[in-house]
Amino acid sequence: MTLAINKKMSTRHNNIYGIICLVIIYLFSVVPCRASYYELAVKELTWVRSASLWAEEVQDTPWPTTVITQEELERFGWQNIRDVLEYQPSFYLVQDVNERVIAHRGVFRTNTSHLLFLENEIRLTIPDFHSFINDYDYPLTDIRQIEIVRGPASSLYGTSAFTGLINVERKPPQGHGTLFLEGGEYQQELIDLSVKKDQFYLLGHFWNRRGPKAHIEADKDYAIPPASGEQYIHPAPDNYALLGHWGKDTEQGLFWWHFKHQYQTPRGKYGQVLLPEDHSPFGSWEKANLDLVAYKAQWGDHIVLKLQPSIRHFHLHSPQILYTARESKGPVYLDIKMDSWGYGLNFWLDIPNHILLGGEIDVEDIKGYTISSLSSSGLAKEKIIPPDKYNIGLFAQYKYMLKSFLLNIGTRIDYYEDFGSYLSPRISLIKKIKQNYYLKIAYGEAFKAPPIFYKMANPLLGYGATDNLYPEKLKNITISWTYYQNSRNYLRILGYYQKLKDQIIYDPTMGTFSNKGNYQLLGTEIEGKYHTKNSIAFFNYSQYFTIRNANIPCVLGNYICSIPRWMLKGGVSQKLPLPINTFGALLIRAYGKTIHHSGNTIPSYVLIDANINFNIRPKCIFSLKIENILDKKYYRSGSVPPYPWPGRTIYASLKLNF
Repeated sequence: MTLAINKKMSTRHNNIYGIICLVIIYLFSVVPCRASYYELAVKELTWVRSASLWAEEVQDTPWPTTVITQEELERFGWQNIRDVLEYQPSFYLVQDVNERVIAHRGVFRTNTSHLLFLENEIRLTIPDFHSFINDYDYPLTDIRQIEIVRGPASSLYGTSAFTGLINVERKPPQGHGTLFLEGGEYQQELIDLSVKKDQFYLLGHFWNRRGPKAHIEADKDYAIPPASGEQYIHPAPDNYALLGHWGKDTEQGLFWWHFKHQYQTPRGKYGQVLLPEDHSPFGSWEKANLDLVAYKAQWGDHIVLKLQPSIRHFHLHSPQILYTARESKGPVYLDIKMDSWGYGLNFWLDIPNHILLGGEIDVEDIKGYTISSLSSSGLAKEKIIPPDKYNIGLFAQYKYMLKSFLLNIGTRIDYYEDFGSYLSPRISLIKKIKQNYYLKIAYGEAFKAPPIFYKMANPLLGYGATDNLYPEKLKNITISWTYYQNSRNYLRILGYYQKLKDQIIYDPTMGTFSNKGNYQLLGTEIEGKYHTKNSIAFFNYSQYFTIRNANIPCVLGNYICSIPRWMLKGGVSQKLPLPINTFGALLIRAYGKTIHHSGNTIPSYVLIDANINFNIRPKCIFSLKIENILDKKYYRSGSVPPYPWPGRTIYASLKLNF
C-alpha cells in the first residue's frame, strides 16, 4: 500500500517536471528574448494602503514598513509567505509540534494570532483564534506587492494586529490569466492557474510536499523510555486553495477564498518522536478548512463611505498524541473537532489623507468543540458548547501635513462581550530634517483577545483557566532615522522599546492558562534596499535585549526561548551577461545562538540560497532555485526539542502569462 502511494506521488512529481521541460524547449525554439520589465514596474509607485487605510508612501506610514514587489518575489524565488517574512527584520520561523510558527519581535504562538493578515485590506482571520493558516495553501501568484508593517496596529484593526500586520495586494494579470508550475525534491509540486474574463477573476492553487525523511536518535526523543525513529520534515501533501473576485477593480466587488490545509504530525504534543504504532486510533493528520466571503462597496469622491460585510467559516480536525504507549503516563490519544462561524461588518467614513472614522461589528458563533480521547481508562467523548461572543469597535484617525512635518494620530475602542472594553491609542510624528532625511517617532498600544478555546474548562485536553482570562497588552515606542529616496531605495535605522504585559502562559503541571507573562524588550533594526534597472539588493540586521523580565517559562536570562538574539539577512539579484535576459540571485541568513526553554542551546548558523531567472519572453519566466546550498544540517527550537530542518533542496519553476 505504502509502495503504491509513493509510486503514485513520484509519477505525478515526474509529470510536473515533464510538462515544465516541454514548455521550456518550445519557448527556447520559437520566441525571442524579452526586455526587462523594470521600465513598467517603476511607472507604478509602490503605495502602502494597509498601515493607515490610506494610500501613502512608505516613509509616511506610522510604523516602519517594508514593501515586497512582484519583481522581488520572482527574482529571489519566494513562493511562500512565511519564507518571505523570514527574510524581513525581526521575523523568525519557530518549530512547533507540527508546523512552522512565525515569531516577530519576541512574540510567537502556536498560530499567527499576534499578526493580522489581510488581502486587499480584507481580513483573513479564523473565528475565535483570530489567526490565519498561511503556509502551503496560500498562493503568491498575481501578487502586486506585500506590505509588512512592524508595529502594533490595534488603533485601526483591534485584536490580532498585536506586533504588526501583513497585507497582500493581489491584482489580476494584464492578460487572460497566469500559469505557474513548480517541482522540487522530496515530492514537492505546486500548480497555480488563474483566469480573468472581463470583471471576473479566479485562481486555483495546489501544493504537495511529502518532505525529506530524517532519522531521529533516542536522545532527541522526550518520551520515557525514549525511542529512535524516522519522520518526515514538514509533511503537507495535497493542500489547495480556490479564490476569486468579481468587480471592476480591487476597491469594490465580491471576494471569496477557500483553503484546505493539512499536514501530518511527526511528533507528539510534548515533542516525542512518533513511531508508526503511535498514530492509532485517531491518526496524526491535522486538517483545516477555511472559507471567507467579503464584499467591498464605496460611494462618494471628496467624502467616501465604505462598507465591507464578510462571512467566515472554519472547520478543524486535530488529532493529538499526548503520551505514547511506551510512556509511563500513556497511552493518551485525543481527537479534537471544531466548527465555527464569523459574521463581520466594517465601515469607514473617509476624507482621504485627512480624517478617517470607522468601526467594526463582529459576531462569532462557535458551534462547539468535540473531544474524543482514548487512554488506559477507555474511550471517552465530550462536547463543549461555548457561548457566542460579539465585538464592537469604533476608531478615528487624523493626519496633519505641513511641508516638513507629518502627524498621524489614531485611537480605537473595542468592547467584547466576554471581557469588556479596551482602548488602543497611537501617535506618529515624522519630521523631514533635510532633503531625503527623515526622523520618525511613534508610540502605540495593542491588545490580543484570549480565545474561548483557552478559557473553557476541558478535563480531557487539560486546557482551561482557573481565573478569567483578559487581553494581553503591548506598548511600543519606536524611533527611526531614514535616508529615503523612494520605496525601492532607502536606509533605515531604528530602535524600539516594547513592553508585554499579561501574556497568556500555559502551565503544563496545572493544565491551565493564566495571564502571568510580563517582560520588556529593547530592540534595534537596520534595513536597506537598493533597486536599479539591473540590480536589486537588500539587507537587514535585528537584535533584541530583554530587560526587567519576570521569571516566566518563555524567557531565560536575556534570551527569549526559541528566538535568536540577533539575525542578519540579505540578498542580491543581478542581471547576467547572457543572450537571454537572465537574473541571478544569492541570499543569506545568519542567526545567533538560540536557547530552548529546557536550557539546551542551538549554536549560531548561516544559510545560503540561490535563484536564477531566465526571462525567455515578455510573459514567460523559467527559474531554478537551490535552498541551503551548503547542505547545512541545522535545527530549530520551539515548543518541542530541537527539530531537524531540510538540507539542500532544488526547485524548478515556470511562470507563463497568457
